[in-house]
Order: sequence, then structure tokens, then C-alpha cells
Amino acid sequence: MKRSGVPPNVISYSACIGASARVGDVALAENFLNQMLAAGLLPNVVSYSSVISACAKVGNVRRAEYWLRTMRAAGVAPNTITYSNLIQCCSRARNCDLAEHYLKTMAAENVTPNVVSPVKLLAERFFRLNALHCAQLWSGFSFLLRAPAGGSLTGTRSSSRRARRKATWPAPSARCA
Repeated sequence: MKRSGVPPNVISYSACIGASARVGDVALAENFLNQMLAAGLLPNVVSYSSVISACAKVGNVRRAEYWLRTMRAAGVAPNTITYSNLIQCCSRARNCDLAEHYLKTMAAENVTPNVVSPVKLLAERFFRLNALHCAQLWSGFSFLLRAPAGGSLTGTRSSSRRARRKATWPAPSARCA
């Protein structure tokens, strides 16, 4: 872009950060974010969440938390994707207690979780502990997953994927005990 005379913007930098995150290159993702800051551009929630996603790919909790603190200091509020990436990062690092902390923080900050957030934590807990503890943990977090007025809860995928992956919640009496 620079060679063609078009100045990069937040969207182009965020795309580069996202591409770096998909391959788990934390250093490159951080480099693009730092370049964005040096250019005088203000990163948005997508920019920061993408860097945290890169950290999640490799389980680097320390760097993910650093970027969460930096994000908050810049006045950018974390969203569902940010927390989902943090939970994934903690799970990869086998730090279930911290993942559980971020799931609770989501609730405290009124950030609506997607289906993936608690499932990542539960999957890790299942392999680390036992199924009984997972059931107890799930019942403790089920209040986070209230279905919206339409009676369904979807992830944050594109609309075509969303339609295929739509999860409909059964009536309370039909749920497993």
C-alpha cells in the first residue's frame, strides 16, 4: 500500500494483524500493531483482539494479558471475541483457573459470551478434572448463556456459517440434569 501511495489505515493494519494471528506469529502481529501506533492511528477492538488471538494460538498468557491491559488503557473495551481469545489462550496454557476468571469477568462487565467461550473452558476442565466437576461448572455458568428473544444463541461466525451452526436451546424442563 505504501509503495502505491495509499496510506495504510486501521482496517489495513488490522487485516495484517489478523493474518499474523491466524498463523500464530505473535511478534509479527505485535509489530503491525506497533507500526499502527507509530503512524498515529488508534487501534480498535478488532486490532487488539487479533493480537490477543495470536497469543492464544501459542498459549502466551503473559502477552495476551499485556495486550488486554494496553487495550483498556487506550480506552478500548474488550468484547466477546477478546474474551473468547483470552479463554482460549488460558486453556492452551493449561491455566483453567485464569480462564474461569475471564469467563466471570465477562459476566461482571455485561459482555455476552458466544457459545464458544464457556465450551473452551469446559473442554479443558473435562480433560484435566472429571465430568462431575464439569457439570457443576456448567451449572455455575449457565446463567451467562441465556437465549435471546428468538430462542437461539449463535456464535460470531459469518451469517452463512451462523445459519449452519445455530444452536437452539431446549426448554428448561428438557435440559439434562
